[in-house]
Amino acid sequence: MAAGARRDVEISGLTADSRAVAPGYLFAALPGARLDGARFIADAAARGARATARKTLIERLDDVDRTLLASARSAVGAELEDLEADARTELASFWSRLDADAFRRAVDATVDSRLRARLRLPAVRFEGGPQVEDGAG
Repeated sequence: MAAGARRDVEISGLTADSRAVAPGYLFAALPGARLDGARFIADAAARGARATARKTLIERLDDVDRTLLASARSAVGAELEDLEADARTELASFWSRLDADAFRRAVDATVDSRLRARLRLPAVRFEGGPQVEDGAG
């Protein structure tokens, strides 16, 4: 195969914890709050990881997350206005401390959180290290 050529690889699992890698897994070498996953690529490979991913994985997961939330917002239709009004009311005490842009982002984040809980949507978070929540809480 030519250098740089793409080939399909069957992946049997995904983890950001090199200790949890099993043969055939994709190791997500993500940056964490204390340690950078790139430090553990060799360990993951020794445990049978088929591949590692980093920047591209984060970007794709972010794209999937944004698409999922946009679909959820479309699916709730007119109820979205009620969710936004409830979020604005809940966050009203912060209005005077935030600029309009920051307040809008806070309202959006609150609505997204409520949509995730209501529709049991998965969430990928990178604060303090990668965590995948399945929404089945």
